[in-house]
Amino acid sequence: AGAAPALPIRVRPPPQPEAGSTPATAFDLVVDRSCLLAEKSSWASGFGTISYSRPEHDVLESTAAVGEMKKWLSHGLELSGGKDSLGFLFLYELLTGSLSLRVLPADSAFIWGCALLRMLPPAETQAEGKLMSILRVLSANPALAASMPRFEDNRKFKISTIFKGQDVLKDLLSQVRGALSTKANMLTWPDVPVLHQPPDAVRLSAQTLNAVRRLGAVDGAAAAPTVANPLDDPVPPSPAERLWLSPAALTSERLADAAARSPP
Repeated sequence: AGAAPALPIRVRPPPQPEAGSTPATAFDLVVDRSCLLAEKSSWASGFGTISYSRPEHDVLESTAAVGEMKKWLSHGLELSGGKDSLGFLFLYELLTGSLSLRVLPADSAFIWGCALLRMLPPAETQAEGKLMSILRVLSANPALAASMPRFEDNRKFKISTIFKGQDVLKDLLSQVRGALSTKANMLTWPDVPVLHQPPDAVRLSAQTLNAVRRLGAVDGAAAAPTVANPLDDPVPPSPAERLWLSPAALTSERLADAAARSPP
């Protein structure tokens, strides 16, 4: 005897988050190459005033680091520095390993930098710009990040504000541009993620369908659009008989047990 024909059954997959619907999922949808596209002559232009107060070492470890990060995030991180003067240069030093940040002894400052980078405002993470582009490149290329030039504040009077055009920032950014240009052909760029699209139908044999009904996996109470009767019954199914299945109920063990007790 031939195998019983499979019957198409519509299923209701669980809802999925829309790509880019939250800052966390939207971050990796942007590929910003502006740090490589800018002309050398204009590289140091276009950067405004930023602020940076390097945190003391003793607040960047263990439970003290947890308290500090809670404070930073409550105030909000910004590329320009924000309330705590922690922006581009802070994230740059974390990503390049110039600054340590550890809650647990084995923590990586680079990983913390990648995480905090995603905490910047969407208006900054979703817009193209040379500073943001630099941080994106470093977060996607950890080996390169570890070899990047270090930031050194050689100003005679060290204050948190670094004004537009000051050499301390211009010199760093010029070195960064040179390092990135040298490695341009070796850079890894993030792949835009493709979300899995679950099927909206499965094919079941009549015996398995009976087993499913025994398990109560058919959601008869939910309102659903009209579907074809899987048993080819000439009488249209009533709302209570429309077959919307709960995939979580269809474990192989439960189906096998119920199929064994179902009539052929």
